[in-house]
Amino acid sequence: MKKKPWIFLVILILAGVIAYFFLPEKDAPKFDPKGVVISETVFDMPYSADNYCGYDKEGRVVEEYSENHDNVAVIRRHKYDNKGNKILTVSYDEQGNVSGYITYDFLDEGKHTKMYNFSPEDVLLFADEYEYDDNWNTLKYQHYDENDKLVEYTEYKYDENGIQTGYVIYDRDGNVTETCEY
Repeated sequence: MKKKPWIFLVILILAGVIAYFFLPEKDAPKFDPKGVVISETVFDMPYSADNYCGYDKEGRVVEEYSENHDNVAVIRRHKYDNKGNKILTVSYDEQGNVSGYITYDFLDEGKHTKMYNFSPEDVLLFADEYEYDDNWNTLKYQHYDENDKLVEYTEYKYDENGIQTGYVIYDRDGNVTETCEY
């Protein structure tokens, strides 16, 4: 059977047309005069989210806008302390109303140890706590309910090179509910 090289050309042209009209776009990031990214817009794959991030002069994300596949928008604004640690994230709905917020506790070295998730009415919804080893690998993750009572916790396993090899999830009473090794 004789090969038809023109078919490859047709396929290549069709692929280019499809890519031009149907694939997502990514706007080039905007930079300040010092070359620090101050904003970027990403249009993800279909059925995914459209995202926008705004940055401060230190390159930290200070505002995020995302829109899911149902066209529901969420806006998050972040505040940082003088050491550059994120201390507050406030979420807003499409109308600009506060839909919730997160506060963060930190170690002196900058790793967050606990995140508290609140409703717009300042009611604790849940909290998450983290413990680390000397190499900043997460050793333990603990999830707490609205009364700040332990719900479950996860212990992570690492090999001698610091690569995660698995985890075990326990309920509040210490009973294993899930195990994963890889």
